[in-house]
Amino acid sequence: MSNKYKESYSVTKNDKKIKAITLTLELTFKDENDAKIVYSALNPEVRTKISKDVNSSIKLEGKQVFIFVQSSQLSKMRAVVNSYGRLISVIHKIVSVVKEVEK
Repeated sequence: MSNKYKESYSVTKNDKKIKAITLTLELTFKDENDAKIVYSALNPEVRTKISKDVNSSIKLEGKQVFIFVQSSQLSKMRAVVNSYGRLISVIHKIVSVVKEVEK
């Protein structure tokens, strides 16, 4: 399971105060099955409301998984994104081991 990773973000300010930070994580996989595995594993975590200050959602489009995170507090956003990153890493390792065993 090999993937490409891309991120983008935007900051909305209101009277010199940060109103919202929006981050989009785009994961592109070799095939749709790997994308579906990652999406299915991450979906419950992403859809669970972790904090009233952080909103997140996930979308599957073919070989791509998009994770959207929005918050007014950078530290909370960073914690959520780091958590998703660790989960993606674990999922990647498990899928790699399973594929190796199935050979």
